[in-house]
Amino acid sequence: MSINKELKILYQLYWNSIGWNDKGTISQEDFLQAKKAGYMFDYPKSISHAETLKQL
Repeated sequence: MSINKELKILYQLYWNSIGWNDKGTISQEDFLQAKKAGYMFDYPKSISHAETLKQL
């Protein structure tokens, strides 16, 4: 199985030699490339429970 560059970017951020982690870093350019390929995304804005109910 061949892993494309965008998927490698995702692994670079969240995987290391002992397993999953969330302390990796990548460049903004790499993030945008992986995002365009559908492997990464912007975190949604957090809203309160009351705001959620208001929007509903």
